[in-house]
Amino acid sequence: MELLDMLESKDEEIPNAGMCSKDYETKGMGYGVIMTYVDQLLPHVPYRIYFDNLFTSVELLHDQKVRGVEATGTISGNRGKNFTLSSVDKMIKENRGSYEVCSDSAYSISIVRWNDNSVVTVATNFDRVQPLRSVARLSREPKKRISVPQPNLLQSYNTHMAGIDQADQNVCLYRCSVRGKNLYILIIAHFIDISEQNTWDLCTHNEEPIDHLTFRRRIVTAILESNERVTTSRGCPSKRAKLGSRFDGRKH
Repeated sequence: MELLDMLESKDEEIPNAGMCSKDYETKGMGYGVIMTYVDQLLPHVPYRIYFDNLFTSVELLHDQKVRGVEATGTISGNRGKNFTLSSVDKMIKENRGSYEVCSDSAYSISIVRWNDNSVVTVATNFDRVQPLRSVARLSREPKKRISVPQPNLLQSYNTHMAGIDQADQNVCLYRCSVRGKNLYILIIAHFIDISEQNTWDLCTHNEEPIDHLTFRRRIVTAILESNERVTTSRGCPSKRAKLGSRFDGRKH
């Protein structure tokens, strides 16, 4: 999920942003998470939210429209039963780049089903299909890149969700390896990985360009060097030294 300009447009801390309000307990977890964020947003500020099919529902998009929040998200087929679209099995047999649109004026919701490498279904309460964009795709039959028409809202969704997907990929490449069955250890390690990835991303945009692995090595080296232990003449750790990494007496 991406909240556009949430951190850039204001410095105020959002209370209880990571918790679901009790008002939405009967609506489901996905609905509750998104609406809790929406309730904390400052009024009269134009926010635009993108999320995946874990959260998206017609009711959620409608309620955000009522609150003046623009939103787009991929949606599962069973959550749009009132919309008349061809089935995924039928749609995948169509030409690559073909799409169908279904709108509900009562809810101000539009759902677009687009055939690419696979069939993608996206729902929105503000975006449009036109103008069609052109995207390059690798075709198996001619074995070359071809141009495929893409609805405008699909390109907007891919643009704003790309940062989240890229962050997940970066974390998976160099994830902390933790042995154990305690779940909380894995959660803490994941938070560390995310924090490190975000710091690396800021560094590459604001300072010098550096690859991810080199950046992680610099962090580890800096931590080890800053926590070098002071030893006594007998080689025992000094009580005045900070707790840190162990050394063999030769700074190894």
